[in-house]
Amino acid sequence: MQPFYFHALFPLVAFLAAYAVWMVPELLLGARHRNRSQGRSAEQSYDRGSGSIILLGILLLPGILVALAGLLPSTSIARHRTLLFTAGIVVMVLGVALRWLAVRALGRQFSPMVAIQPNHEIVSDGLYRFVRHPSYSGTMTTLLGVGMTTDNWLSILVAAVGGLGIYSYRVTVEERTLLREMGEDYRRYMGKTKRFIPWIY
Repeated sequence: MQPFYFHALFPLVAFLAAYAVWMVPELLLGARHRNRSQGRSAEQSYDRGSGSIILLGILLLPGILVALAGLLPSTSIARHRTLLFTAGIVVMVLGVALRWLAVRALGRQFSPMVAIQPNHEIVSDGLYRFVRHPSYSGTMTTLLGVGMTTDNWLSILVAAVGGLGIYSYRVTVEERTLLREMGEDYRRYMGKTKRFIPWIY
């Protein structure tokens, strides 16, 4: 069986609306960042290509998930398909909300590149009390939601593994930079929190 939105208008509209809620703000944020000239070269020097990996990942992975579900209907989920599709839409939106709450908490210190801002401070309250990278957790949650909308076990698995893979390299680069620049303060913060999932990982 193929995903609902291959054959029905309402699921297609719901999926595209959730996808737009995710991608349009991301594209606007990227455009705004590119238009800022101050500090641009400094940000790039820390990034080590991780921003490009994330960009390619979030642009290509959703299409891969949908294509897998269409090409491999043998791995589709036969039961509770409507419920799983609906839950996938909800998970997508919740992931977007988590991402932007985390971005807002960082305020002026947020950058789509790995960067240390002037007078950089460690944010350790709100979402950052539980995980070090809640904005990345949000995007991985959104990708998982995309997988769920396909009603396909393989797509869900690829969404989970792919999302983790996309952000693992970025986090390694980011945390090494923060340790180098922030020292023991950031090391202590790392000792109190998990990377993506509270109390687990």
